[in-house]
Amino acid sequence: MEAYSGRTQTQQFVEYLKFVFIDHFGTVGPPISLRTVDYVFSGLSSTISLLIFSFSLIFLFSLVFGAVAAYKFGKFPDLIITSVLIFVCMIPAWWLGLMIMKMGPSFL
Repeated sequence: MEAYSGRTQTQQFVEYLKFVFIDHFGTVGPPISLRTVDYVFSGLSSTISLLIFSFSLIFLFSLVFGAVAAYKFGKFPDLIITSVLIFVCMIPAWWLGLMIMKMGPSFL
């Protein structure tokens, strides 16, 4: 199947992949003329600190609440803890991250 440029679709796809993986990700919007890679890496430290904080928080809460739920298996505390944690698992991760960031230094 020949394309308009005289190259096959497979050749065009290979050229596209070369273009993408050789750090040609384009630029970010007209008002900001940053390269996309620079824009992504500008927020990397915040992302990593949020990731470490959230993993630590998840580990501590799951350890404590898991132990209590296991100790009170089949009783009222187990039901409440399981129900609340199922609800928390349904919260979108990006929204929860925004709420943690909004709380900022007072939460850290």
